[in-house]
Amino acid sequence: MLKPASYSQIFRFLLVSFIGFFSLTLFGNTEPLTVNDIIKKIESNLRSDSSQMDLTMTIETARYKRTIKCSIWSQGYDYSFIKIHYPKRDKGITFLKRQKEMWQYIPKVDRIIKIPPSMMMQSWMGSDFTNDDLVKESSFLNDYQARLVRETATNFIIELIPFDTAPVTWGKVILHVDKRYYIPIYQEFYDELDVLVRVMKMSQITNVDNKWYPLQWLILPQDNQKKGYKTIMTITSLKINVPLKESFFSLRTLKK
Repeated sequence: MLKPASYSQIFRFLLVSFIGFFSLTLFGNTEPLTVNDIIKKIESNLRSDSSQMDLTMTIETARYKRTIKCSIWSQGYDYSFIKIHYPKRDKGITFLKRQKEMWQYIPKVDRIIKIPPSMMMQSWMGSDFTNDDLVKESSFLNDYQARLVRETATNFIIELIPFDTAPVTWGKVILHVDKRYYIPIYQEFYDELDVLVRVMKMSQITNVDNKWYPLQWLILPQDNQKKGYKTIMTITSLKINVPLKESFFSLRTLKK
């Protein structure tokens, strides 16, 4: 026959049960996140079903400083449309991405140019951003193998190595991910020889429709020939989950 439990044993059982229930109720599942869970949270914040934003981009080099103002519409991973509003000489230039294809329309010569995949990592409008940065062609989750390097009180530090078949040119990317917002506030981009090419910083993190989104993006090229260069992109207006039809992202829209 089992011996009756003592009062102290019963008390300990009830206390442990209560603490477990209390913790689960308040904090939910406390199982630690995997590195892929972290990447999914990042991409959930930085991407949406559809969006429309207005932005100002300032490009600074050793010889000049120029400003570009434009609007960007996007739908998921596959569709993006960009229209330049300023400066006057570039006004009306548009860019369209449909799945794996991208075009540019130049109104001064009334010409549509198809941009090949090999140029996705080229400079966009003379800035330190690439075509890929603006239309978000590549994906941390789909194109890279992620590894958690270390963890601090405030950040996850993640190393991304591209898959052999991934359509990217970076040899490695290091992310410093803010634990509060799951935004990569500091990123390092390396070439295939493991040389640091550029640094990207994200700041002014704001809650937009229950998503945390950085409103300012700064790129600092690390090449000695570009010492002192920088490009700052500031988002002045952002709308998420706007009604957009797939037909909006057409070659006909390029000329409108």
